[in-house]
Amino acid sequence: MNENIYNCISEYANIADPQYAIMLKGKWGCGKTYFIKKWIEDYKKEHKEEDTNSIDLKPIYVSLYGMKSIKEVNLAIDRELNPLFYGKAATVIKGVANLLGKVVFNTKLDFDGNCKDETTLSTSLDALSFLRLKDESIKGVKFIVFDDLERCLVEMKSLLGYINFFVEHCGCHVIIIGDTNHLERDNQSILTEFKEKTIGREFEILPDVEGAIDYFLEELSCNYLKSQRDIIIKVFKKTETSNLRLLRQCLFDFRNQLNNVEEPIEETNFFLRNFLMDFIVVYAEYNQVKHHDLIKHWYNEYNVALFKKDDENNLVNGILRKYSEIYESSSYSIWNPEMIQIIADHISTGMSLSKTMVSGLSNSSKVLPCWERLDGYYKLDNHSFKALCKEVVEALTSGMIESPYIVGTMIGFLGHFDANDLYHVSKTDLRKIFVRLSNLIKNADSLQNLYRTRSSFIQGCNYVKRNEVNIPLTDIFIQHFNQKFDERCKELPDPMQKLLRSISEENVKLLEIIDKEPYPDRSSDYTSRAIFESENASVIFDGLKKLTNEGRHIFAQFVASHYMFGCNCKDIGNRYVADKPVLQDLKYMIDNKVKSTKILERMSYKAISDNLERAIKRCEGVSIV
Repeated sequence: MNENIYNCISEYANIADPQYAIMLKGKWGCGKTYFIKKWIEDYKKEHKEEDTNSIDLKPIYVSLYGMKSIKEVNLAIDRELNPLFYGKAATVIKGVANLLGKVVFNTKLDFDGNCKDETTLSTSLDALSFLRLKDESIKGVKFIVFDDLERCLVEMKSLLGYINFFVEHCGCHVIIIGDTNHLERDNQSILTEFKEKTIGREFEILPDVEGAIDYFLEELSCNYLKSQRDIIIKVFKKTETSNLRLLRQCLFDFRNQLNNVEEPIEETNFFLRNFLMDFIVVYAEYNQVKHHDLIKHWYNEYNVALFKKDDENNLVNGILRKYSEIYESSSYSIWNPEMIQIIADHISTGMSLSKTMVSGLSNSSKVLPCWERLDGYYKLDNHSFKALCKEVVEALTSGMIESPYIVGTMIGFLGHFDANDLYHVSKTDLRKIFVRLSNLIKNADSLQNLYRTRSSFIQGCNYVKRNEVNIPLTDIFIQHFNQKFDERCKELPDPMQKLLRSISEENVKLLEIIDKEPYPDRSSDYTSRAIFESENASVIFDGLKKLTNEGRHIFAQFVASHYMFGCNCKDIGNRYVADKPVLQDLKYMIDNKVKSTKILERMSYKAISDNLERAIKRCEGVSIV
């Protein structure tokens, strides 16, 4: 859903004089600041400065955290505006001269770059005055983001009045960000009044774990952490916290500790990988009120828990169960009490971890699982190579590997070995591997997960296959995989099908939202597809009968939106032709219902019938504009 909010903000930025603000809310640490800064960053990349002789405004970000007066807020905007008056050569843009006398600056202006001040103005730049100006030398977008609303110390009524001036009198685009649940009751009432007058759209930002982690990893510029992206995502999701700010702090802390280590770092080193896993988990649990003291004194608590009954009240065993899954294939001791205590002490006291990390890296046996030893197979002697291949086959056939990518990688290597007459899998084991691939497909519980499984599996195979063309065994495995994939595709409904088969008052509005999203295979969005082809008209009709009149009007609007009634699509071809039979059956049922209903209910069914009629024409390739 954050993607939809992102698009709405982009559309908002293109409105010349919106006369309303947008409110972004969400829990502390959910990624609100990351979200808007990412949008600003993308916006600036897409709207590069073209005319160096004009002032090219860019979105301005201001954190209200701890500010005590309007003057402080104004100065923060001044600091963001001042650099915009300079061109690429660090000289003042020519267009600024036209503004002198209209706005007062406290910036020393150097017109010709000779480091001498041609003009010095003594008082502060009046942001409100400047942003009210309409001048040809001012281009770009008047866009201000006010973050951390709940952490601002300015009297709420004054602050919101100040912000409203930008919206109402300066024609600015304004976004206000905050966790409104942390506002005092009186301030919440003031904000409610402000919303009625000034806020045009209000959205809640949900944690985007993967997107945020990608952003953090770019900030960190740490190759090791980038190589551990998937593990970081997996472990953080397991913590069940939505505090992305905490995760960012955790990763930066880990990177700083790693920078103090002079030992060579290998991406596959199991000690460091599991130390990172422990580090993320301890950070998350330490910052939970329920588990703070438990983690702080983990060594003692862990040893005491060994002699307690494993019941629901045993917090230690509860944590061990919570994270046991992510350590299943690890050769590293799960929640080693000494290591957990060291990390907890680091968090509470700032104690350096460099000695612990150096010791762990130096003494690590670096015993890797079989699939991670395959890359270096050519260095082995014959006996070790055969033992490794048998270990790989056993790992595959036992079903112990859940990752489709790793399964694909292992199969790719087996195919490579077979093609080069290095090792041949027995017929018995081949049948077992086929079963494993079938189970891998069956484990995908949604169409989105199924496509992700296929993508990861093929990537794993291609990691080994690369430029080799003739690898018969790998091709046989892929052929079997794709066959089971196609069968599973027919069993799993896509998100649109799920909605159409269970239309209710609670989800009918989601139809139009899902319609704009990409299909699970990412080949197109739903708007470009025939979505009724596989549906049962009776099931849809039963759902429509349970809706309110408003719900049926929403469905009618969805039909109009999906079939793009407002567009003259001459090249639409037979895109929707497969929908026609179902739409005709549904219209027949709706028309009969129209005859037996009255007043507003009749009107709601009639709206659906009229739009279905136009949709059928669209299926026939007839222009309906």
